[in-house]
Amino acid sequence: MWRRRKKYRLNLVAILVIVSLILSLYSFYANYTSASEKSYTTYIVAPGDTLWAISKRFYPDQRDVLEGVDIICEANSQDGKPLEPIIYPGQILKIPTWR
Repeated sequence: MWRRRKKYRLNLVAILVIVSLILSLYSFYANYTSASEKSYTTYIVAPGDTLWAISKRFYPDQRDVLEGVDIICEANSQDGKPLEPIIYPGQILKIPTWR
């Protein structure tokens, strides 16, 4: 009888630890996704525009302009292929913005 109680308590503790771990991971994930929730602005490429200039315009606080270019290229990927770094006047780009 004593062994059954000990086993029962051990199982109960293990279940409680697992549940608390799952809840804390869920809480972390919910905070992370809400903080980094993206919305998009559309931008029509004008003659003479470059991805570099567009990146500097939409992400002025970013130290590395190339990182902004990568973000724009990834947001405009098609069929899993990233946008080529060549853009054309009249092309519509999705520019990610964070809330």
